[in-house]
Order: sequence, then structure tokens, then C-alpha cells
Amino acid sequence: MHRRPVAALGGAIIALGATLLTFPGAGASSPAGPPGSPAGIASACQSNLNPADDTTMAVSAQQFVGSPAGIWTKGASLVRIPATTSCTMNYLIVIGRISGPGPVPKVNIGVKADTTSGPHKPIGPNLAPGNMNIPPTSISTPAGYYNITTNLAVPVTFTAGSSDLYVWVIFQAKMNPSIGGKWSWEVARPDPAFNSDLWRNQGGLVGCGTNWKPVSAPCLGSIPGKGLMMEVGT
Repeated sequence: MHRRPVAALGGAIIALGATLLTFPGAGASSPAGPPGSPAGIASACQSNLNPADDTTMAVSAQQFVGSPAGIWTKGASLVRIPATTSCTMNYLIVIGRISGPGPVPKVNIGVKADTTSGPHKPIGPNLAPGNMNIPPTSISTPAGYYNITTNLAVPVTFTAGSSDLYVWVIFQAKMNPSIGGKWSWEVARPDPAFNSDLWRNQGGLVGCGTNWKPVSAPCLGSIPGKGLMMEVGT
């Protein structure tokens, strides 16, 4: 694996050379879901796991246990639920990279509503409480990657009315960087919800401000992509 140099940006971004990659449980037609799902009935609410769409770059999404909260980061992926359909979120697959030995012992998963006007961004309370500080179900490590599958401790179902419904899935790895290292979420070129996925360093110490930013923001290295590589579903 040959790394391409990038600006450090407080550890907000990493970039690696292209790698042959296969993903677990990709797409609604998968023969089986993640561990713990009944074989043959996995159904993705939304999937963005096509290896051909990988930018080979990633953005930090981690609660850095033992470090100041000002450097903690998170990613948010917009999920589109088509009109008159339902989506049950009981598993999440995230594709990423790790710098360090791991493992990632816990993760934080939240779901928030989307704005009703103006730029898309997460707003309001967590709609899936009970999924913070939970252990991953499984981890896979194809060359150069560190992919995390988590069965939600408290699944949540959304039903769209006469128009499409949009919700945000927010993810953080939770790990002490001095012990396990740093985890970053892989960026893809397209975004299935036709909008840019977002990244945030709420404490502002990374140098990109404190608000939600597109994953292609210049302060994150102007990555030529809009989506975060993930799948969420039943």
C-alpha cells in the first residue's frame, strides 16, 4: 500500500492509494446481511458501497477517548426514503481506514431529521436514542481498510408520506487514539440522496470551523466526492 501525501489538518483527513476492495453486505440484493441478520432477507434502506466510486480518501469520524473534546469529529450521511415507502434501520456498515492497531471497541450512532428549508443538515434531537457507546457487531479488514458493521441496539423505522423523507445517519468510532489509533470514514464520488454528505468538528480545534461541512470542503482537502461509504437497512 503506497500512501499519497496530504495536509495533516489535525488528523482530519487521510489518503491512500487505490486498493482492490470488496464490501460486506452491499446492496438490497445481498444474499445475507451483516452478522446477526437472517440469511437471505437483508434489505438496504440506502447503500453507497460500490468500490468503483471510492475516492481512496477519508475524513476523520471519531470520539477521541482521553483527548480534548475540541478535536472530536463525526460524519453524517443523508438517507433518502422514497415516498410511500418505509425504512427500518437496524444495522449500519461503514467503510473506513485506520491508522493504528485498533480495535475500535465502541461506536456512536445517531439519527436526526433533515432541515425543511435551506441547505441540508442534521437538526433536532437524536431520533434513535440507545445507540451511543455500543460495540460493533463485526469488523472486516480487507487490505488498507477497516470496515465496521454494527447492529443497532435500538432499531428505528421511518415511513415516508406522499413525498420523499430525508434523515441523517451520524457515526463516530469511539477509541483512545493512544491505544487504538485513528479511524476515518471513506468518501465516495456520488451520494445516493443527491446531496453532499457532511462532516463536523464541533469543538473547532481541527481548523475547519464548528459547523457541518461538505466532505469535499477545501479545509478537508477538496476531496473529489460527495458521499460517505455506508449501508443502512434491515
